[in-house]
Amino acid sequence: MSIVGLTLDYGPFGFMDRFDPDFVCNASDNSGRYSYQAQPAVCRWNLAKLAEALGPELQAARAEAILDEYLPLYNSFYLANMRRKLGLLRKEEPEDEALITDLLQTMHNTGADFTNTFRCLGQVHCPKEGEGEEEEVERAVDLLMEQCSSLEELKEANKPTMDQRELLMVLSLAQSSPALFQMVADRKSVSRQLERLGRLKELMETNQEDLTAKQREDWTRWVKQYRKRLARECDGEDDAQQVEEERVRVMNSTNPRVVLRNYIAQNAIEAAENGDFSEVQRVLKVLEKPFSAQPGLEQPGWVHRGGVREQGERDEGAEGQEEEAAGPASRPCVPYDSKPPLWASELCVT
Repeated sequence: MSIVGLTLDYGPFGFMDRFDPDFVCNASDNSGRYSYQAQPAVCRWNLAKLAEALGPELQAARAEAILDEYLPLYNSFYLANMRRKLGLLRKEEPEDEALITDLLQTMHNTGADFTNTFRCLGQVHCPKEGEGEEEEVERAVDLLMEQCSSLEELKEANKPTMDQRELLMVLSLAQSSPALFQMVADRKSVSRQLERLGRLKELMETNQEDLTAKQREDWTRWVKQYRKRLARECDGEDDAQQVEEERVRVMNSTNPRVVLRNYIAQNAIEAAENGDFSEVQRVLKVLEKPFSAQPGLEQPGWVHRGGVREQGERDEGAEGQEEEAAGPASRPCVPYDSKPPLWASELCVT
């Protein structure tokens, strides 16, 4: 991190698909030091190291006082940005923080796609007089349910990354020799492995129908809270329609429609490795306007105008194309703004 707060590490990096507070973009970060939820703390650590480097010119007491300003300032910016992502622009309520925390927890519980869930919230309407509350809530929940993980996806996501025999050995060591355990294992990492194991056990004891019902129940509860908050946003406003339009505009300019997901990058990389840079250029063009719909650029370049085909198929009569497919032909093509395909979970970046 530079003196102006910019990250200088050029990789690996990644955008989160399914929301997970323990998400790490670098698979070699076994301890989760740079996980999503650890970002605020690790940034403070970076600043503390900067203060140490400036030691000859910066008194320790002064440095500590400056560092004490960091977390309140971070939280202030974080809440302001999250309010924009939720379209809460006119009022700041103490309960907003709980609403945001509950949203993230619901996303985690249901395995919801991080990027697309926020984008979907722009289609949740502020309550209007005379409309059916239940119908509007159900419509919103239907949109959000499309972004949730299936039972099999959640099982795969919650498998412990540590071998079960290794985990049992480490746990035994914690009981028999705590001092040695501290030397060879990370307590937080082991705790996360146990949490994943517990979650996996719960998932193994349920079925898709029950999971879907629970996901719908969780989202229905949260959407109702959110709509109540949106209603208070419009209280006392002369032109509720203008408030609504402004809210949607700000949300759609804050929540990207498309991000550089690992599978999108992988498709472009594989095509480029085979000498075809058209997908790299196409993805770059889409990412130049990540908040906007771009007709004609909604799907990867190997899609027929009349429908979807498998990656690797060629247009009849196309000139200058390699005989070899740009990527595995077994991969179905999905739009750039969709949930990632199942095979994306196999990608591991270190």
